[in-house]
Amino acid sequence: MKGIQGLIIAIGLGIAGAILNFAYLVTKSQELETVDFIGVRPEITVNRGNRLTEDSLQKVSIPRLSAGNLEKFAFPYSALGSVKNEIVYRTLEGGSLVMRSDIKTPVQDLDFGQNAPPGVEERAMGVPIDSKKVVPSLITPGDLVSFVVPRWVSAAPTPAEGRPGGAESPGSAEPGKPGAIRPIPAAGMFGGGGSAASSSGEVDLIGPFKVLSLGTRVGSAQVAQAYKVSTVQENVMMVLVRIENGKIEPQAVKLLRLMEQSDFRPLGYLLHPRTQKTE
Repeated sequence: MKGIQGLIIAIGLGIAGAILNFAYLVTKSQELETVDFIGVRPEITVNRGNRLTEDSLQKVSIPRLSAGNLEKFAFPYSALGSVKNEIVYRTLEGGSLVMRSDIKTPVQDLDFGQNAPPGVEERAMGVPIDSKKVVPSLITPGDLVSFVVPRWVSAAPTPAEGRPGGAESPGSAEPGKPGAIRPIPAAGMFGGGGSAASSSGEVDLIGPFKVLSLGTRVGSAQVAQAYKVSTVQENVMMVLVRIENGKIEPQAVKLLRLMEQSDFRPLGYLLHPRTQKTE
């Protein structure tokens, strides 16, 4: 009996040893197995806006265990044919990997209307902005902005309320008479206030609005520069406006009326944090 027990123990230890040995071999094989990525040769720097030539690239092998999910962010070497001759939108130093985000193509069209909720239509509205007070290149379509409207704009008459051409009728300041000035309530044209028209000091804030474009630029300024895409009329910002049940959203109506009252003078704006949800 003791001999049989010893034999069983020996067999068990043998099986355990075989399992451990197999696990060790698997681990070592994974350490030796590599994943190949596209990298920039150490002696070469590819400047922003330049193309990736084949002689500037090389294979970079990384152990599979160390690669993790790098394949989601960097180009595998098997994609060399589709990567070479592409333009990079940031400078790539020698010895760095070519990341998927390094190769971007300029967006060609305004992005709106395709995913609107049921019963809601989306439209683009142009707003003149003051390029002397803001830096348009820091704005990327998709950002959120609120427009800063001076309080005096709310007290200006509309052409329909004055004489032809918008001039005031002297001596007619009484409400209800032709030419009377009807100030827009600071709390909001529609009596609600809130985010659509909150007031602060001598200005009103109207928004937030999602930016669709700045002039002809519908993507980031960096990508446009990298691809040498010229941009014009960045003093006009296209923003997203929603229409529900045939009615334009109140904050857009308020902004439209105030732009008309100010003869479409350029507006300033406040940029919202990009970590904020944009929809």
